[in-house]
Amino acid sequence: MSAETNNDSFRENILVVIKDIQEELNNLKTIKKKIAKRKTSKRRTVREGVKRKTAKRRTAKERVKRKTAKRRTAKERVKRKTAKRRTAKERVKRKTAKRRTAKERVKRKTAKRR
Repeated sequence: MSAETNNDSFRENILVVIKDIQEELNNLKTIKKKIAKRKTSKRRTVREGVKRKTAKRRTAKERVKRKTAKRRTAKERVKRKTAKRRTAKERVKRKTAKRRTAKERVKRKTAKRR
């Protein structure tokens, strides 16, 4: 009998705790809704009263005419200079590398062994 009463009281306590948690959850939800309402109320609708102006069409006389590119005659154009070819004498010859003899070369020093 005492086991059953303990079990029943335990269930009642759990139910009470669950109800408290549900009430807190409901309170949090209402707070969330209030915050959401505040944010939406501060937002402005698409600019009231200010509308985009439609583009006015201009008549042919009002439009600025584009200037056409003038074509130049052969005499007016600046001619490109052709590259001059140099003769063999005018060109600078490359120097060939001189080979050194064994005596002329500097010998590397070898590391001393311990």
